[in-house]
Amino acid sequence: MLDVVSPLAATSTEAKLYDALIIGAGFAGMYQLHSLRDRQGLSAHVLEAGDGVGGTWYWNR
Repeated sequence: MLDVVSPLAATSTEAKLYDALIIGAGFAGMYQLHSLRDRQGLSAHVLEAGDGVGGTWYWNR
């Protein structure tokens, strides 16, 4: 399950703690999420300004 959230869509006032915060859901961001969660066992959260994953290369095509 991907934990990708648009910063504008966040409505919860409940604070959540993560080991890492990843900015951008492009190729590098998705790899970083995979690496932190699956290989190192850390909790991570991805913020993306677009409506989903893809990153700059996808949204500016």
